[in-house]
Amino acid sequence: MLRMIDEAIPVPLGVDIFGISALRVGDPAGLGQSAEDWAPYVEVYTPMLYANNFKSWQSSGTMDRGASFVFAATQRLRERVGAHHVIRPFLQAFSAGTERYDEQFIAGQIRSARQAGANGFLFWNPASNFGTVMRAMRGPARGLTPFPERIGARVARR
Repeated sequence: MLRMIDEAIPVPLGVDIFGISALRVGDPAGLGQSAEDWAPYVEVYTPMLYANNFKSWQSSGTMDRGASFVFAATQRLRERVGAHHVIRPFLQAFSAGTERYDEQFIAGQIRSARQAGANGFLFWNPASNFGTVMRAMRGPARGLTPFPERIGARVARR
């Protein structure tokens, strides 16, 4: 199906994928999402990387659990789909399932996405309340954007 869509429309194709699909090779959970199988037809991946869905995920080193999850999922997806795809994750902008929800939490997710090779990011809050994100962007996340340009050959040819 993606092949037919990709051939039918002359614009880059983007997909949202579950966070678990960014972490796992293939589709072992049966979700119908296999990032590497889609790679010939998709230019932009937007994994939904919300730490609240991965309560058993452990923090690593100096990163809190949210930042550690964003880093690992983005890095694994980048390794699987390659440098010629845009990865622009949805990051968590709500307090549910976090140990700490503040400007540092927001900045940590942005920093992790950047370090893992993302092309940018989006934030999601189910109530459309982005006050903490705005404060983070004026405070601890200041200077983390824009991300380095990493647009690969596949996207550029469109």
